Amino acid sequence: MTVNSQRQVERVLTAARIGDEGAVRIIGPGTDLPQGFGPFLSLDEFFLAPSPALSSPYTPPLLESLVYFLEPPQPEPSHSNHPADDLPPPPETSDRSIAPETSDEIDQPRHGLQLFLRSALQPVVEKAVGDGEDGGSELHWPIVNHGREAEFVAEAGAGGGQVKVVAGGYGGVWSGPPLDGFQLLDVSMGPDCRLEIPLHSKAGALVYILEGVGLFGGETAGFASASYQNEGHALWLPAHGSTGVEQDSLLVRTNRMSGVRFIFLAETSPHNSVD
Repeated sequence: MTVNSQRQVERVLTAARIGDEGAVRIIGPGTDLPQGFGPFLSLDEFFLAPSPALSSPYTPPLLESLVYFLEPPQPEPSHSNHPADDLPPPPETSDRSIAPETSDEIDQPRHGLQLFLRSALQPVVEKAVGDGEDGGSELHWPIVNHGREAEFVAEAGAGGGQVKVVAGGYGGVWSGPPLDGFQLLDVSMGPDCRLEIPLHSKAGALVYILEGVGLFGGETAGFASASYQNEGHALWLPAHGSTGVEQDSLLVRTNRMSGVRFIFLAETSPHNSVD
């Protein structure tokens, strides 16, 4: 691995509350990184439900929206007096890594993340049936929605923690299309652990701490110093693009008293090249 001593944490970001919507915004309008970075336009943490996709303030040719539920839904309280009625249902055989795509299926508060990004896909155009001379009009569907549930996302083997590969790849595990053009990892580490995450020098990255405390950077050639951060804060790691340098890494450590759970978001997946 080629490393570089010039990569720095450009700034520490604090999540901003979004009105009364039960959500906070990490990047995007109203934050310290209002334009986002790379293809990413906004990243929100919600505590009730994701925002309707069409409420996005962006109007490029095509957007993608990824909703990632961090915890499974809470079971409905049972009022039965018969023990057999409280048994869980049999396992389903369908692909449960994909969350419900419509808000009608979400009838209770959920905790998760919602990411809006510019899409590399071609816009979808459908012909609407009508009585006019042209036989109808064209309908442009500007947003492609994706959903993932944390409990059904594949995990990569990591000696220093648990890494769920939501998008892109890590440690030999790949999410596959359509979520393979960038990297989104859900990382959980217990007390007194360490974990190294590869970084591409020409791609920006973001770390958002969901809970706990972690020490990010330091002890590697990729960073000159380390930074302790706790939940509700993010570290913005801009691309530096130094000539001849392709990759460095981010070292994450926890102390003996606390673990940490954080989201790692990068412009490119490790198997994709960056020009």
